[in-house]
Amino acid sequence: MVAPDKSARRSSLGPCLLLCALFCATLAVLTSLSRRGHPPGSTSLNYTVGLREWGIPSVPPITYVGDVSGFKAYSRLVTPAPDATLQPDTTAIVLNWSRFRNVVLIAALLCDPTLDSVISQVFIWNNNPKSIALNDFAGSGCSPEKLRIHNSPSNLLFKARFMACAQSSTPYCFTQDDDYLLRPEIITALQERMTKSRRPSALHLLPPHEHLSSQLRELHSVDGRLHTSFAWLGHGTIFPRADAEEFLELLHRLNFTFEEMGMADNYFSILKNEIPEIWFDQGIELGGGQPFTAGVEGDLRNRRHIGKAGKYLDALLSWDNPPCLPSVPGKKESPYVNYDAMDSSRTGISRSALLGIPGMLETNIRLLPDAREYTADSAQAMLDQEARNAALLGDQGKEHYLRHAPSQAVDGLPDTSFISPGNARANDFIAIDLLNPIKSDIQTLQIVFLVDAETERILKTCKFESSVDGLHWAQADDVYCFDSSVEIDDPTYSSGDRTLRECYAQLPLSSTDAGPRRFRALLRESVDTKWQIHEMWIRGAS
Repeated sequence: MVAPDKSARRSSLGPCLLLCALFCATLAVLTSLSRRGHPPGSTSLNYTVGLREWGIPSVPPITYVGDVSGFKAYSRLVTPAPDATLQPDTTAIVLNWSRFRNVVLIAALLCDPTLDSVISQVFIWNNNPKSIALNDFAGSGCSPEKLRIHNSPSNLLFKARFMACAQSSTPYCFTQDDDYLLRPEIITALQERMTKSRRPSALHLLPPHEHLSSQLRELHSVDGRLHTSFAWLGHGTIFPRADAEEFLELLHRLNFTFEEMGMADNYFSILKNEIPEIWFDQGIELGGGQPFTAGVEGDLRNRRHIGKAGKYLDALLSWDNPPCLPSVPGKKESPYVNYDAMDSSRTGISRSALLGIPGMLETNIRLLPDAREYTADSAQAMLDQEARNAALLGDQGKEHYLRHAPSQAVDGLPDTSFISPGNARANDFIAIDLLNPIKSDIQTLQIVFLVDAETERILKTCKFESSVDGLHWAQADDVYCFDSSVEIDDPTYSSGDRTLRECYAQLPLSSTDAGPRRFRALLRESVDTKWQIHEMWIRGAS
């Protein structure tokens, strides 16, 4: 990026420094922990306090233009203070094996007051033979009432996360691996999405390479009875406790071996026989310790168990194979599995977690070739289907998917971007859903984009709308664009002016007591250029 003056340079580099500083600060805290993971007495592991003490801004700037004087009354919509009247309904589960220092840091984040209305209990399941205790989490900010520790007599691997969930008292469980750090507002967004769903089911955060794999593995049968895919849980997943209970019951009825039980993650999404909801993530890798699934051996093991999961699901859907539970006369069903026939047509909606405020980006802009295959008669075809779809995508298409995911339009980094693989099509939309209505004191509201000059042409052909319920939309005024202080530093960029443009539309506020929560740009007609969005956000003034 190139900026014309020092103030502009601070504005454009701030978000980049945010994550860099956060990562460095995280490493500093981790390295300051003692061998057992005890933080020194002078170090606070409270996540929010830590950000403030380290001088890391919690949200990106309100504008990227050089002269910010016209935006003094504005602010980015940020994470609201937790509602003290809300009862938390989610148990957070973290498995400990070889990264205990990471576990202490993750526990500190999960016990942070910003999550008090979300997380009821933090359940640390220790698979390591070396016992841990409450005093090992001194300085984490976790109270004895909120932190629960279970020292397992043996290493149950991934089965343990479902056992911990089944033992919880909350209706929902959140789980993540011990090599990942998630911002509190993203965990809040998962919980908001779950509780507002008409039919709650697992919601997975995935980095682009895992997101792509899940997309390429999606299967539908012609008769609508098979509809499944695969998604990992370790990058952050929320699911109903009832799912964990039924899943464990199913595994026992299937007489799973000890090895299969330990690899329960490989079976969870496939045996559900539902297309899992997956979001592009904004997580931070912590690393450390000894990974279990990495390398050739881990890959082969995962593929073997994914194949077994497909074989089990085929048997369960055949009706003639045990274990079954009598339900409707003449029909047998097993727990956990979805036997409902589903339409094989797809919504084609991609989602990503937002940075700085609970919410999600949604778009129907096509990320993969239309020729991708979905139809299969057997769940055992999943890995072969993935290989065929990967061949259709090609190496260049895969690289584009990984480098320019929709999450890069809302990551606070103006030097990254979401770029569509094809030209903009009529009825493309890109939207922000804050999951809750905006505050009633907001008097002026804007949807803002940081884009290249070609995408400005697309935005000039869009209409901009806000909605309370996602069904009824109020249209905004025209879009206005100005030069920003950020320039594209990609040497392969060949579409002309490298100066990014900041474009905004003034959004109408709701005429009802409830404020809007959804905001979108909807393309009226096709434009012969690709979407390239470096940042997208909502700002307002009281």
